[in-house]
Amino acid sequence: MTKEQLENNILAAVEELRVARSQLEPLATEWAVADQKYRKAQAVALLQAEGTIPEKKAHVDKVCGNEMYAAHSADALREAAKLNVGAIQAELSAYQTLARVMVAEMGLAGRYE
Repeated sequence: MTKEQLENNILAAVEELRVARSQLEPLATEWAVADQKYRKAQAVALLQAEGTIPEKKAHVDKVCGNEMYAAHSADALREAAKLNVGAIQAELSAYQTLARVMVAEMGLAGRYE
């Protein structure tokens, strides 16, 4: 990899990281709102439920199905976005390591002052 290719890869990874981070924030907010709605629906459904504990749990699951789906879906999207940010950070770190190796090699060869 040439110095120019490495520079281009680093700049592209930085931009990709910026975009990925900007996409993560609204996903985290959507998850928080969905989770809050789900927890509230669970509490209300549990208070309305009668019977044994398993019967109450079944009632809560039945009544809160849509809220549960929304919260779990939002959580999955948020987690996927977090993993994407982490992967881009790892890629950027690898490019930075390559840059340090190139600088060290140039120093050993007497081409870097």
